[in-house]
Amino acid sequence: MRSYLRSTDLTMTTNTATMETESSSSSLESSAVNQGEEEGIGQSEEGEAVSKDRMRTRGSSLSSLSAWLTLRRKGAKDKQHSVDDSDRAVAVASRLSHGSESLTLPRRNRKDKAAFGSGGVSTPPLDRRYHSTVANSRPALPLLLLNNQGGNNKLMAAAALVADATAAVWHAFDFLDDHNNGQVSKSKLKVLTANLGTVLNCPNVENGLQDHKSTSHLSFDDYMFYLRKELFSVTSSCVMDSRDHNKYLALIEEVCWLVCHSKYLKRDGSMLPDQCVFKLFRVFCMLAEQIPNVSSEGLVSVLSSEEVEYVVKLFVLALGKEWDPKDFKQIAEVVPTFKFSVFLTLLENSYAKNVEVLGLVEATQEIFDMFIEDVIKKGFLSKKRQIFSSWRLNWYVLRPTSLTYFNDRSEKDKRGEIPIHGKCSVEPLSDSPGSRNNRFILICGDKCFELSATDHKTKLQWMTALQTAIDHYGHKESYQKLMATRRRNDRENVKSKKAEVEQGLVFQKDLLEKQRSELEAERLARVAAEAHAREQAALRERETQRLQEVEAARKELERLLEEEKRAKRDEEIVRNLQARLLREEWEKREELEKLQEEQRTLLTEERSKREGLEQQQQLNEKQLEEARKKLKDLEDEKARLDRHFKVSCSQVLEGVLLVSHTSTSHTRS
Repeated sequence: MRSYLRSTDLTMTTNTATMETESSSSSLESSAVNQGEEEGIGQSEEGEAVSKDRMRTRGSSLSSLSAWLTLRRKGAKDKQHSVDDSDRAVAVASRLSHGSESLTLPRRNRKDKAAFGSGGVSTPPLDRRYHSTVANSRPALPLLLLNNQGGNNKLMAAAALVADATAAVWHAFDFLDDHNNGQVSKSKLKVLTANLGTVLNCPNVENGLQDHKSTSHLSFDDYMFYLRKELFSVTSSCVMDSRDHNKYLALIEEVCWLVCHSKYLKRDGSMLPDQCVFKLFRVFCMLAEQIPNVSSEGLVSVLSSEEVEYVVKLFVLALGKEWDPKDFKQIAEVVPTFKFSVFLTLLENSYAKNVEVLGLVEATQEIFDMFIEDVIKKGFLSKKRQIFSSWRLNWYVLRPTSLTYFNDRSEKDKRGEIPIHGKCSVEPLSDSPGSRNNRFILICGDKCFELSATDHKTKLQWMTALQTAIDHYGHKESYQKLMATRRRNDRENVKSKKAEVEQGLVFQKDLLEKQRSELEAERLARVAAEAHAREQAALRERETQRLQEVEAARKELERLLEEEKRAKRDEEIVRNLQARLLREEWEKREELEKLQEEQRTLLTEERSKREGLEQQQQLNEKQLEEARKKLKDLEDEKARLDRHFKVSCSQVLEGVLLVSHTSTSHTRS
């Protein structure tokens, strides 16, 4: 009877909270639109039109989100009332007696899912398998919680959930930021908070938002502080393992995507299908980092260029293309960090051109399975049956906790699952005649599974992947999350080492500069001392030189006086010699003038003779020209006479022929 009363109280509380959340969502939605209209007063007509257009877009997103939540709650309530109260009481009592902290309500049926898909709600077309995984297995948070693991586990779970959900919440917050100033009105944040509280079964979580801070707008840090305190701290109490963590995270990301999906789906020249964009959004949120925003206050969710290169490389290889890191390095030098919109533009403009839609879907699904579904490896393997000793080819999917095999790669018909734990091991098997090649064995406790790959390379890849899954056993984080954390830590270590190296270089540079300045000061002092010593030596040298110069000058004057006397005697002798030479030169000059006159006379005679010879030569040339002319006239006359002779000969010959012909004709007649 006590269990029945407890279950009845639980059902009534859940229904009441659900009805209050519906009414608060509709009222907050209308208040969000009114708040947006009030904020647009005082702007220009063009700015007001743009603001109203953006408010209508966000209003439609919030309306569609509220409609989806209403349909989901309606289906959950219809399914809930169909359960017998006594069975619910027994189920609640059984769970509480076993110390379970989470209470999973019944899943919604297919009719509710059909109503959600055809109820006129504007939602993005998500992947069908994603809906079957997330929407049909959404855990409902209990209203009565038993804390068996202590406050430290709660804090750790809350911190992990906040860290993983921050990127998705930031995208929704950024979409609601109309003025791009890092501030969003509380009326809009109430709607978003109410929807987050609804999907996580934390009703009325938005009521305290109005009293949080005294301003009408909140920054992203203030809003995350509120969610961490009022929502995630309660939600973390129900996170028993990584599966619950992933389910709650998927719900949060789906709600945030429903808020901001229009920003990324309604792009010019988009090539990726909507379901691919959503899956890439989830991958982006998983790998994103929060860095300070340089354009406004607060944080911004981005991917580093190294992480983008890693994802894009996997995407290109999944498309069957070759990866060229040179092109991406040129882009990374210009864009060190990537927002989600820039990440989509990079994929579509650089790597998704001229690719079929099916190829894009498969490549995106492979990336999604790797990062979100935590798939380490997929592929075909042959497994030896234990009963008939025959081999069967199956499609295997390896995750850190299990190796699941299906009939084909569609992964619809599941044939079995092999759990992976720390006591498992994988060993190679040698090839022998008459048996399959490329075999290896997976040992899980007392069971052994003999597997065979298509070639030796695939065998080594599967053995490495299985060993990776075995080594990952015991970690609370997913394998890909752990790898992303390691890559981030490696980048931070590289940056810190680089900073340390740069700091050491700066310190060494400062030390060298200091030593250089000291050496320069010593050098200047030594140079000054040497200069002073050189000045003193130069002064002494100048004094000595001056004395030597005075002594030399005295000797030079005495020598010059002696030379002057000698020069006067020599000058007298030279003057007499010059007078004699002058007379001789005058006589020679007169003789030369006579010779010059004679030569001038001879030149005149030679010139007259040359002129006579030139006249005689001109006359001879004239006579030669006349002789040539006469010779040419004679040759012309000869040619004319030759032609006349030939004509006369031809006429005579013709006459002879005519006479002979005439005589011949008379003879014949």
